[in-house]
Amino acid sequence: MTGINFLHNNSQDQTFLLLGFQGLCSYRFLVFTIFIIVYIFILCGNVLIILVIVSNGLLHSPMSFFLSNLSLLEIVCTTEIIPVILHILVRNGIRLSLFGCFVQLFFLGTFSATESFLLTVMSYDRYLAICRPLHYSSVMHFRFCCYLVLTSWTSSF
Repeated sequence: MTGINFLHNNSQDQTFLLLGFQGLCSYRFLVFTIFIIVYIFILCGNVLIILVIVSNGLLHSPMSFFLSNLSLLEIVCTTEIIPVILHILVRNGIRLSLFGCFVQLFFLGTFSATESFLLTVMSYDRYLAICRPLHYSSVMHFRFCCYLVLTSWTSSF
């Protein structure tokens, strides 16, 4: 034996180098502009949906309540992803720690699960409205809707 231990890796660098769109270096400003415009449209559109539902009394129904929660989820989900992409484009790549990567993946999975649960709740709402219209108002009252939304948000964590 030569004294070199091949069984242990002593490297301490636990970061990922995210390079982004390396093939588009000459179009980096254009790609950044497109991403920021799409991000602004997503934010404005979803905030507008929430404001219209909250301000209009005719839209205070269970489905509108679920749609406003879905819009809020879309705002949170895109705010979790798009700024990282914009940061990568501005700096031409970033270093992301292993913990930061796990946190990013955790929140992406959590928001995806929340979206699935909310869509399931919305489909249950439509099932009740179509198949059991006489029972709909007694089952889907505001407190039960809040319970379904809260369960959707918390169970995904």
